Amino acid sequence: RSSDLVAGQRLLERQRYQFPSDWLWADNVEGEWDAFEQIMSRKAGAMEAEIPVLQAKILAEDRVVEQKIKDLTAEWNTAKPLQGDIRPSTAIDTLTIFETKMSRLKEDWGRVCKAK
Repeated sequence: RSSDLVAGQRLLERQRYQFPSDWLWADNVEGEWDAFEQIMSRKAGAMEAEIPVLQAKILAEDRVVEQKIKDLTAEWNTAKPLQGDIRPSTAIDTLTIFETKMSRLKEDWGRVCKAK
C-alpha cells in the first residue's frame, strides 16, 4: 500500500504538480506507519503474555463458583422448609434467602461462562 502512495507521489512530481505546504510526504507517512506497527506489535506481545494469567484467573474463579454451587445445594438439602411445624413466614424468609443466594450465584456463573 505504501508503494502505491510513493508511486502516486512520484507521478505527481513528474507531472510537476505543486504540492501544498501542508502536504504529507510519502516518506513521512511510511515512517509514521512503521512507528504505529511497532507500537501495535509491542502491545500485542504484552497481551499475549497476559493470556495465561487471565486463563488461570478464570479457571480459579470457575472452581470457586462451582464450590459455591455445591455448598448452596448442600445447604438447601439440609435447610429447605419441608417440616410441617414451620410457620409460613419463616418458610418464606428461608426461600427468599435461598433465592437471593441463587441469584448471585447465577450472575457469577454467567460471568465466568462469558469469560471462558
